[in-house]
Amino acid sequence: MGECNINPAWRKLIEKFISHKVWFSTESSFYSKQMLHLRLERRLTEMKERKKKIARMSFHNLDGFEEDFKKQELKKQMIIVGFSS
Repeated sequence: MGECNINPAWRKLIEKFISHKVWFSTESSFYSKQMLHLRLERRLTEMKERKKKIARMSFHNLDGFEEDFKKQELKKQMIIVGFSS
């Protein structure tokens, strides 16, 4: 689906989500001219990094954090695939 095919109401809501004040990285004029899917990707990346940071802060054994985190994410993905099949 191309950006030109997006319902104008949806586009407005997506723009509102992307430009919300909760994001750490703000939209500069350079980024606001990028394609919508690239801007959404940046927000998704920020969300994943925040999730990882929160998990790291609450995880007690920091030595095995990365491995355990990846295992948890893989489990979640498998469950989601199971629901959608």
